[in-house]
Amino acid sequence: MRLIATFTRTAVLGFGLLAVVPPAQAKSYDGSAQFYAHERAIFTEARKALGNGSFNRFRELQSQLGEYPIAHYLEYERLRRQIRTSPNAQELKSIFRFENQTGDKALAAKLRSALEGALAKEEKWSQYLSVVRDKRNDDCDTLLANIKVKGLKRFDDDSRALWAKPVSHSGHCKAAFAVLEKQDGVSVRLLWQRLRALMARGRTGDVNNLLGWLNARDRSAMAFWVRSYSKPEAHLPKSDVLAADNAVNRRVLLSLVQRWSKRNADTANRYWQQMRDHYSFNSEQRFETDALIARMAAFDRLDEAQDWLNALPDARLNNELREWRVRAAVFNQDWPGVIKAVLAMPADERAEDQWRYWLARAYEQQGQSSKARALYGPLSEEMSYHGFLAADRLGADYHLNFPAPASDAQTLAALAAEPALIRAREYALANLGWEGRREWSSVVEPLDNRGKLAAAELAYEWGWADRAVYTANRGGHSANGRLRFPLPFAALVKAEASRQAIDPAWIYGVMRRESAFIEDIRSGAGAVGLMQLMPSTARAVAKKEGRSNVDLTRAQDNIPLGSAYLRSVLNTFEHQALATAAYNAGPSRVKRWLDEDRSLPADVWVDAIPYTETRRYVRAVMAYTTIFEWQLNQRSKLTRLSQRMPEIRPDLLLSRRDGS
Repeated sequence: MRLIATFTRTAVLGFGLLAVVPPAQAKSYDGSAQFYAHERAIFTEARKALGNGSFNRFRELQSQLGEYPIAHYLEYERLRRQIRTSPNAQELKSIFRFENQTGDKALAAKLRSALEGALAKEEKWSQYLSVVRDKRNDDCDTLLANIKVKGLKRFDDDSRALWAKPVSHSGHCKAAFAVLEKQDGVSVRLLWQRLRALMARGRTGDVNNLLGWLNARDRSAMAFWVRSYSKPEAHLPKSDVLAADNAVNRRVLLSLVQRWSKRNADTANRYWQQMRDHYSFNSEQRFETDALIARMAAFDRLDEAQDWLNALPDARLNNELREWRVRAAVFNQDWPGVIKAVLAMPADERAEDQWRYWLARAYEQQGQSSKARALYGPLSEEMSYHGFLAADRLGADYHLNFPAPASDAQTLAALAAEPALIRAREYALANLGWEGRREWSSVVEPLDNRGKLAAAELAYEWGWADRAVYTANRGGHSANGRLRFPLPFAALVKAEASRQAIDPAWIYGVMRRESAFIEDIRSGAGAVGLMQLMPSTARAVAKKEGRSNVDLTRAQDNIPLGSAYLRSVLNTFEHQALATAAYNAGPSRVKRWLDEDRSLPADVWVDAIPYTETRRYVRAVMAYTTIFEWQLNQRSKLTRLSQRMPEIRPDLLLSRRDGS
C-alpha cells in the first residue's frame, strides 16, 4: 500500500491549501470538463474586465465565483497589477494576507518577486532592501541597492562573479560597477576572466570596451582576436600580430583555429599543421585542437574524417569522440571500421540501442549472421527507432506495448478528488496552462512511481494529454505506449492530414516530439505551440494558406499551419525522413547534408546527420509516426519503418539541388 500512503500525505497537504477558499469537492466534482463551465466563463470574463481596467465589473464577476477552485487567481492578478502600477513595500502585507487566506505559496512567491522587481525598476532602494529576502550582491538590483543605501564601495566574491559574467553590463549593473570600479578597481585576474568568458560567447563588442584596460602588447593581440573572430581564415594567414610565442598569443591562435575548423575543417587543418609546432602548446591544447578538427571534418563529411578520428590516441577519447568514430565509419559504410569502433567503446556505452544496432548491422554486412541475429533479437523487442529497424532486419513483428490501466478505481478516485489536481485541470481549461502544470507537479512530483502511474492514467482519462505523457515519463513508465502516445485533437489532425494529403500519424509524430502536446509551449528560440512553429515561418505559411489573426498557442491555428509546412518540406524532398530533418533544421541545411554522388541507405543517412539535435529528432519522429499509425488504424495496419525510409538516391536529390 505504499502508493496510497504516499498519496494520503499529499492529499492532506492539498486540502490544507484551501483553508479559506471553499474546497473543490464540496460540489461533488464529477471529473467532466463541463463541470465548472459556467464558473469558468465568469472567471474568463472577470480576467478580461481586470485587463481592461473595468474594476467594478471585475469585482462584480469575482463575487459570483463562490467555490470555483481557481477563483483566488483573480485576486493574485489584481494584486500583481496593483504592484506593477504603484509598487510600495507595504504591499508585502497584502501578499502575506493572500498567502494565509489561500495557502498558495507559489503564487505568493510570484507576487513577492513582482514587488521586488517593481521597486527596483522605480529605484526605491530602501523599500527594495526591506522586501528582498536574499541581500547577497549576486544580482544587479541588490548590488546597486547596497551601494545606494549602505554605501558599499568594495567588490566581494558575489559582485566579482557578477562582473565577470559574459553579458553586457547595462542598467543597474552598469551603474553599480561604475562605482566599484572607481572605488576598488578591477584585478588583472578578474579582467582576464571576463575577457575569456566574453570571447567564448563571441561577445566581441563587450571585449572592445575593455581593450583600453590592457597593456599595449595584450591589447594588440586581443584587438586582432576581435577583428578576426567572424572570419579567421581571412586574417590568420596574412598577419604576424601573433608571431611571438606567449600565453596570450597562443590562446588567441588556438581559439581562432578552432573557430576556423567549424567553418572549414579542411583549410583549418592545413593551417594548423603548419603552425602547431611553431608554438609551445601543451599536449592538452594540441589534442583539443586535433580532436575538434577531426570531429568537424566528420561533421563536414570529409573523406579524411575517419582517418583523422582514428589517429587520435584512444586513451584520451571521450564519449563524443568515440561516437563520432562510429558515425564516420557508418557514413562510409566501412563495416570492419564500425565493428572495431563499437567494440572499443566502454561496455555501458556500447549497450545503448544505437550502437547495438550498428554493431549488428556491421556483422550482417560482413556475413556474420549469427552474431547479427544475437544482437538484433533483444533489440527488436524494444519500442524504439532502432528496435523497429532491428525487427525489420529480422522480419519480426514490432513490440508495441499498450497495457491496460494498472491503477485501481479507489486510487484513481482519490487522486481525482485531490483539490490541487482539480485546480490544475481548471487552470488548463481556463487557458492558464503554465499554472496548471505548476499545480499538477506540486502534487505529482512527491509520489512514488506507482503513484505517478496512477496520476498519468488520471490525466489520460481527463483528456489532458501533455500531463499523461509527462507524468508517465517522470514515473519511469516510458514503455507504456498508451500513456505516452495519446491521440488529442484527433478530428483536427485527420482533417488537416486529408487537406494536405499527408500521413496523420506523421503530424502526430512531429507534434509529440516538438511539444509533447503542450498547447501553449514556447521554446527559448521563439518557436510556439504544438508543432513549434517559428513566428516568421508561421506568417509565411499563413499567407500562403490565406489565414489571418492566427494564435499559435491554439491547436485550431497551430496544427493547420504546422501541417501545411510539413507538406511544403515534403514537396521539396519527397522523402519523409529528409522532410522531417528539414522541419527541424531547415531545408538549406538538409540540402548541404545530401550526397549527390552516391546512394545511401536511409538508416545510414539518418544516423550520420551532423546535428545531434536533428539526428535524435528524426529518429524520434519516425518511430513515433510508426506508433501513431498503429493506433490510428486500430492496430490493423502498420507501415514498416524501413518502408517509410527508402534508399536516398542521387536521382531524387539532383532535381532538388537548386531548391526547386
